Amino acid sequence: MKNSILKNIFMCGLLVFAFSCKPETPETPGNQETPETPVVEGKVNLGQDVPATGLAVGSAAGTATFTFSATKAWTASVSGNWLGIRPESGEAGDNISVTVTVQANETGDGRTANITVTCEKSTATVPVTQLQNNVMVLDNQTFSVAAAGDVITLPLKSNVTVTPTADVNWITVAQTKAVEDHSFSITVAANEAYEAREGHVTFSSDAGSAVITVKQGAAEEPSDGIIRILAIGNSFSQDAVEQYLWNLFNAAGKKVIIGDLYIGGCSLETHYNNSQSDAEEYYYRRIVDGQKTETRASLAGGLTDEKWDYVSFQQVSGLSGQADTYEPYLGNLITYVRGKVGDKATFLLHQTWAYASSSDHADFPKYDKNQMTMYNAIMSAGQAAMTAHSELKAVVPCGTAIQNGRTTWLGDTFNRDGYHLEVTYGRFTAACTWYETISGESVLNTTWHHENIDDTLAEICRASAHAACAKPWEVTEMTDYKSPATQDPNFSRPVQIDFGAGTTATPAGWTRVPVYTTEDPIYLKNDEDKYASIKITDLTGFTANYNGVGGEVDQELTINGVNYPKGVWYDGIMIGGTKNQGDVGPAVVTISGFDPSATYDLTIIAVRWNGSAAARISEYKVIGKTESESKSINTGLKNLAAAEGNFDGFGVNFTGVAPAADGTIKVSIIGKDTTLAADGHINALTIKKVQ
Repeated sequence: MKNSILKNIFMCGLLVFAFSCKPETPETPGNQETPETPVVEGKVNLGQDVPATGLAVGSAAGTATFTFSATKAWTASVSGNWLGIRPESGEAGDNISVTVTVQANETGDGRTANITVTCEKSTATVPVTQLQNNVMVLDNQTFSVAAAGDVITLPLKSNVTVTPTADVNWITVAQTKAVEDHSFSITVAANEAYEAREGHVTFSSDAGSAVITVKQGAAEEPSDGIIRILAIGNSFSQDAVEQYLWNLFNAAGKKVIIGDLYIGGCSLETHYNNSQSDAEEYYYRRIVDGQKTETRASLAGGLTDEKWDYVSFQQVSGLSGQADTYEPYLGNLITYVRGKVGDKATFLLHQTWAYASSSDHADFPKYDKNQMTMYNAIMSAGQAAMTAHSELKAVVPCGTAIQNGRTTWLGDTFNRDGYHLEVTYGRFTAACTWYETISGESVLNTTWHHENIDDTLAEICRASAHAACAKPWEVTEMTDYKSPATQDPNFSRPVQIDFGAGTTATPAGWTRVPVYTTEDPIYLKNDEDKYASIKITDLTGFTANYNGVGGEVDQELTINGVNYPKGVWYDGIMIGGTKNQGDVGPAVVTISGFDPSATYDLTIIAVRWNGSAAARISEYKVIGKTESESKSINTGLKNLAAAEGNFDGFGVNFTGVAPAADGTIKVSIIGKDTTLAADGHINALTIKKVQ
């Protein structure tokens, strides 16, 4: 073992000697060694301006900067498309500054994205956190609440604190859920006052504010049981509501007050303009306890005079079939009226009627002088108005009721002058339509009618109105009323014909002929309102209705022992000519259905109030089996005193007239040229069978 140790020591000694004995190399330039370049690793370090949590930015668009150092070339990238960075790359350096661009955050949520700086294998991440946009999703809204009060549940989205504030003490607000989807309970107390009221709740937050409007209806006043109806109209509303409507309600045991704000020919545009001027432009008619009164009033005055249950709107007849004429006036007027009458009133559209086919109204050419063209246009415009204005709760379909009536044996006789309603069955048809629309009860169940409307006519009026209320926008063919039943086939009582379409009603026992031309037969009734066997089948040559001149006294005239009420003697039909150009005519009334084997007595009267006796002369003949001699009437009646109490000269008699073989008798009328005038007319005709 000792020998082994000695041997190792010896070997180490040899090694030391070997290295120490190696000769040195001279340090000449050609033999000098080049030192190696140190190896540099890629490294990136964020600057001290970068918080440990990263960058925080607001919700608005903007920029931010930060610095870093990189030992080698670097690149930068972003993880969100709402971030941008410039520059996106560069060389090694210290305090390298980059700019971060941030898009606006339009959401209600905050968001975070990362910026990553890479230098070879070394990376540094900078989180960028953007605040949410303060959001409160709540539109300004209006809520209508009944007088009894209510609770409104209001959903609201917000990411900020929302504080509600009511400006009245009868509204309280409670938050039922305090998270992102908020729900507020708005309690509206009962309104015990008889006036509507309005309050507001303001929802305030850092995101803005919104105002909720609460409109509460008035408490219901103790009812006096009276239905209050107001028409805003013109002569068409006068025709519809001022004559028979009160009576229909009264006969049904219903109390009613009817008002009519009347201006002749008034359009929706004019009504609206009047609402702005508040001028007393209206004739304000009120019907209370069956009595009509008239005063001057503004639109506001009429609207606030009563607490109206129903208010109607109506376009002037000539424009009622032109939808573009309704706006903006109807909408503006509805808003104005609602402000005056409150929430209680129900708004109606009063539907007007088409003109008679023979009408000479200046607006009729707008509809090609075609009745059905006008009717269809009125329906289209009315439906458009109802669709556009939800405040209009019902239509009063008078136009359809009249058109229904025209499909009966009455034909196209529902107008007194081509556009206004005939004052008996024409107006009664409109009144029946209003009654059923407002009462909600079938007018077929009513029995009342004025004494100047016989039972048969009243039945037609009711049926036409009832069918219109069932189908307001289309015509119903009244198949059950194509001819009246003959109730006096033997002609046992005289037939009395009242020609003309004035505004005074024809009395009972007379057949009114309100037209001067006809394509349909006009059925005649006797003095007991029973339909006879004869009818007018033709009116030829007449040029106009003669509706009086105004100022006629309301007095009967006794002519040849017969009393003629004003409603009979003051109006008629006429044939007009030109003085100094010769006689005019003949115009002819053809009556059919006579017994050719019998004979008849005919009496004709003709009166023109406030006319000179010498100015106008009408000449008459009766043509049956033979032609009678001519008889004349000087028709002018200046005044009652001028006749000295004797009015017999205003009538002529034809006795024992035998009909033609076809059962016809014709009355021929000629207007004589007196050089002062050349007009002829007839007011009334009475026919008696010779027994």
